[in-house]
Parts: sequence; C-alpha cells; structure tokens
Amino acid sequence: MKDCRSGDGSGVAGSAKENSDRIAVLPSDQGLASDPALATIEVTIPAVMQLSSWPNSGGIPTNAPQNLAGDGSLSVAWRTKMGAGAGKSQALVSKPIIADGKIYTMDSHLTVHASAQATGRRAWSRSVSG
Repeated sequence: MKDCRSGDGSGVAGSAKENSDRIAVLPSDQGLASDPALATIEVTIPAVMQLSSWPNSGGIPTNAPQNLAGDGSLSVAWRTKMGAGAGKSQALVSKPIIADGKIYTMDSHLTVHASAQATGRRAWSRSVSG
C-alpha cells in the first residue's frame, strides 16, 4: 500500500522521486503580466444591497449576499449568552437567523431562543426536544 504523503510509497513527503516528477507552471524566466485581450472588459459591481434581516443561514435564499451596504466600521454592539454550547455529546447544528428585529438561535439542548437584534435581550425560549 502506498503512503498518501508521497508519490513513491516511501512515506517521506518531498522525497527525491516526488520532486523529480514536478513540472514548473511558470518558467523561471517568464514574469507575470496582465493579458492585453482582457483590457477592454468592463468590471461591474452589483448595486448596493440593504439587508435588514438574515432569514437564511447564508443571509438570503441564494446564500450569496453581494455588495452589502455598510459604513465600513464594525464594532461589538452587545454580548449575551445564546444558550447551551457544544460538548462531547451535544452539537450546535443550527445557524442563527435574523428576522423582524429578532435573532433566532438554537442551542445544543434543542432550545430555540429569540433575542432582540438591537440589544440582545432575550424575548423568549422554547424547547423543541421530544
């Protein structure tokens, strides 16, 4: 059985056999340069998107929010506990979502928590375990 760390089965990464099979991607005498054929292609940026809620784990249904509006400065607005964390026998499997001014989270004990988006203050909690 071959060792996954090398191509020759020696088990030594970077062995002489492995290095002799390598092919240069860029010749050492050739530098990097832009392709003149691409000089006329216009680069466009999508319109600024105002995103006041985060209803899916990826932000929006396509999981690809682009060019989000913001003033460029980020800071911690508040901190709070969102429920039981992960452990050896419990995992965090749900990502938070934001809708209607609330942040919804589910902890490792399968308790859903709703907290105010602006303050982090807990609005309610409900267990969904059977």
